[in-house]
Amino acid sequence: LQQLGSESGSLVRIKFQQYDNFAYSDSGYDVSSDYYDGFAFDRITLGLQPVIPPMIETFETGVGAFVQSSTASGEIVVSNTNAPRSGSKHLLLDSTSNGVFSANTAVLYVDAAGWTNLGLAFWHKSLWDEPDPISATFSNSIEGDGVSASLDGVTWQRLTDLAQSYSDPGVYHLY
Repeated sequence: LQQLGSESGSLVRIKFQQYDNFAYSDSGYDVSSDYYDGFAFDRITLGLQPVIPPMIETFETGVGAFVQSSTASGEIVVSNTNAPRSGSKHLLLDSTSNGVFSANTAVLYVDAAGWTNLGLAFWHKSLWDEPDPISATFSNSIEGDGVSASLDGVTWQRLTDLAQSYSDPGVYHLY
């Protein structure tokens, strides 16, 4: 993000995405059932490091400034189910139908003109989501799990691939 934020007039887009084909249960994730799957994000922090960040999203009052989109039966919800990391709510990305591949994206637009040392931190956990890695760079969209950044909304650069989070499901990790 440092390189993206240092360019003059930079409108940085940060995309949180998940690709999935199983539904989750409203009563929570239960590994003994067929209804567990998805991603959760909590306490997304964006700012100048090490200065106090200008934006912290905890999802306590909704989805905030994120622009959401989903394909097929994709779903993005703010929920108190499945143990939020901080506070009482977190952002869940998932599918509402088993067997239907769906993509979810939540994009944050940030005017980073003149910023240097721009930092991003967030808490993430997999809820037994299958691993779908994303490429280091891609155009427009990709079917995968990760966080990416873009200056033009067309060419995206992977910040982190979240496919590896499948190996430690149900546990929040700081990125």
